[in-house]
Amino acid sequence: MKATAPGPHKWGALAQRAKASFLRLYWDGRVMADRLRADASRDTKVRPNQLMLLSIPFDDFVPAAVQARVLRNAVSELLYPYGIASLSQYDPYFHPRHENPDFHHKDASYHQGTIWGWNAGYTVTALGKFGYQDLAWPLAQNLGRQILGLGTLGNMSELLDALPHEGGTLKPSGTYAQSWSVAEYARNGYQDFVGFRPNLLENTLAFTPAIPAQWSHFDALLPFGDGESIEASFKRGGSAERWSLRLAGRAARSVTFSFLNADKSRSFTSFTLAPGQAAVLKLRSGRTTLDGKALKVAPQQASFARAIGQLRFQTPRPYRTGDFPMLKSKDVLKGIVERNEYR
Repeated sequence: MKATAPGPHKWGALAQRAKASFLRLYWDGRVMADRLRADASRDTKVRPNQLMLLSIPFDDFVPAAVQARVLRNAVSELLYPYGIASLSQYDPYFHPRHENPDFHHKDASYHQGTIWGWNAGYTVTALGKFGYQDLAWPLAQNLGRQILGLGTLGNMSELLDALPHEGGTLKPSGTYAQSWSVAEYARNGYQDFVGFRPNLLENTLAFTPAIPAQWSHFDALLPFGDGESIEASFKRGGSAERWSLRLAGRAARSVTFSFLNADKSRSFTSFTLAPGQAAVLKLRSGRTTLDGKALKVAPQQASFARAIGQLRFQTPRPYRTGDFPMLKSKDVLKGIVERNEYR
């Protein structure tokens, strides 16, 4: 007998079951657990992994209201101007420096506070999704300065010490050139700030921009598919935004825009572009036009600004060895693990 593959309805049911199980096991209505321990208890250490829930493409794995709380919790504890830490600096297991041989082997601190450059990528995605691109932008600027002037020219180190050294100096460590961290930096510009997310399975060129307030204009050539591209020019004047678009390709494409409103909600509109066609999209005070003609606009995502509140960078604690439990003596964390006391 020939086996029959599960149909789309069965996969859809399994996906919904996975979503429901995840929420039930990891979310308590206030805090997203980082993991489940062997005894099924929830580990609620504040780590950046939870922000990946906000960057899953095509559909929300957890409700937007949960994502908003996750964003507030993680960013408020972990985000410095130069990167996002792998553990809160207020956690007793926090290690302020990656290589600190007087106190521990470097592997002990690898995920216990050390900053991973790659993690900044999905952090920028998460901030832009909910209208906090004006915090994402100075982070991206700082990452750009790291690429151009810290360690290997034109690249990013794998890691940074969580806390700066004397005079505020950042100390790179780990692999000296981590290509996927630079790739995330480039992706943020293309996919998050400009917001270009082509979905060719649905013949759609989707834009979900999060333009920082400091950007008054830009010009971008956005390639997709097999030798196709769309030229995009953006200008801002006061509360008005103007997008000029021209499609270079072989077939007409549906273009969708999910744009931010002043209250950090998102609205949605769509139209079609033919090859070689130029179009001007204008967004101003709730009125959206294409080449001067009104477009239909629908609400897409509610504002969660009240739930998230004002987000700001963490101020790194001073490096004083007596202030951190993991620096009280040699190999503190190793002893905790060997005694099976790690929680």
